[in-house]
Amino acid sequence: YAPCVLLDPALPAETLRQQLRLLGVGALVTRPGGAAAAIAAAEGIPVLDPGQGRLHPLGPAQRVVEEAGPEEVMTILLTSGTTGEAKSVPRSHTAFAADSAAMAALQPIGPGDACISPLPPHHALGLTQMFRYFQGGGLLISLGRFRAEEFAPWTQVSPAARAALSPTLAEHLARALEESPAAFHGWRPAFLRIGAGAPS
Repeated sequence: YAPCVLLDPALPAETLRQQLRLLGVGALVTRPGGAAAAIAAAEGIPVLDPGQGRLHPLGPAQRVVEEAGPEEVMTILLTSGTTGEAKSVPRSHTAFAADSAAMAALQPIGPGDACISPLPPHHALGLTQMFRYFQGGGLLISLGRFRAEEFAPWTQVSPAARAALSPTLAEHLARALEESPAAFHGWRPAFLRIGAGAPS
């Protein structure tokens, strides 16, 4: 057992380097050839290529835990550092389960439900949303970013799909709806998650 931390590969190289040092990671899972892999190599961090399915040995210092208790750290959420120094926020299995349960109470999800999510999995809400749809048996269309030309076609494939949005992404969507209403014709989301202060 080891906690998993999701990093944003679009961050500047220096920010990624700072985050890897802050976390003291034992290994990085990424495709070779990218900036993150190059940084890990320079820092002496082993890299796991998900396409190969195996990891270089981590050595005898690696701590192995057979089972994860409810208060063990499940993941560590990282701020980007764009408005200050990047911070790390450990989240236990218990805390994550509580987040998921709270979202389930507000947004019941079943096998017939679909959601278009431009939220990346390294975003706290994006990660929770992903697990909620896995638990409820719904369909999650995870785009990982918001681009109107990528988002709009999915509204035609699934006209009743919900949308998971942060306030900033809600503003982007509102702008896209004003500029290109025809691209979203017929989309009738059953639920649109919009944060406080965002346009409705």
